Amino acid sequence: MCHPCLVNYDFIGRLETLEEDTALLLKLAGLDERIIIPKINQHTDPHEVLDYFSQVPPEYIIRIGEQYLNDFLMFGYEYLGSVKPLLNGTWPTNTAN
Repeated sequence: MCHPCLVNYDFIGRLETLEEDTALLLKLAGLDERIIIPKINQHTDPHEVLDYFSQVPPEYIIRIGEQYLNDFLMFGYEYLGSVKPLLNGTWPTNTAN
């Protein structure tokens, strides 16, 4: 059995819903009236992700994806999600302006 499967979690939050998940977790813990979490306004644009990963050789991206395949599956993320265009040749490798 994998390590995450050995833990009996009562809550799993997601980065995409961090603000809502944090509020719910604090409420469940009875701390929602004691702790105020500041608003989170940072969002990474998918274009930024592709720009960043365009500097990584495709074989490394695939190896990283394989390493974390169980995480993708366990948490419902699309395998290699937003970096797929880099692997199928639909993203230019030279992004310099």
